[in-house]
Amino acid sequence: MRKTAKTSKIYILLTDVAHVLGGGLAGYISFMRIDITIFYALLYFLYQFFEHQEVRGDDFVGDLREFLIGFTIGLSIAFLRALTR
Repeated sequence: MRKTAKTSKIYILLTDVAHVLGGGLAGYISFMRIDITIFYALLYFLYQFFEHQEVRGDDFVGDLREFLIGFTIGLSIAFLRALTR
């Protein structure tokens, strides 16, 4: 059986990392500019929603979980940086 790009382990790993990093960036920025964070998060959720309408068997909840983990990490880093200033 031939693997396609979407089923390769490298592709899955890269998309997981991208979701966490995107969430981390949104979380970090939210401490400084909430309007940009709201726009970015809304854009991400809309993208995920429409992507998962077309792709069956994809992990919608897992993608959102990765984003929220990154968001929490980014927000925590921004908060801790603000405390140490």
